[in-house]
Amino acid sequence: TSTAKTLNLPAATNVIWLCIKDITGSAASNNITITPNGSDTIDGVNASLTINETYAARYLMSDGVSAWYVI
Repeated sequence: TSTAKTLNLPAATNVIWLCIKDITGSAASNNITITPNGSDTIDGVNASLTINETYAARYLMSDGVSAWYVI
């Protein structure tokens, strides 16, 4: 797309698998930012994850409690 995008993850209170993919090939110039919900973490850190490579993908899995993991 022509602008950066932000994806807000749902609370990690259920076991969920997600695949987030840059299907337009524009993430290098228009980053995709993945933001955890509240105090949830992504790989142990309460901070956003950025996709900034063309056609890249990130697979995430929640633990059903309060954490997301990049697979």
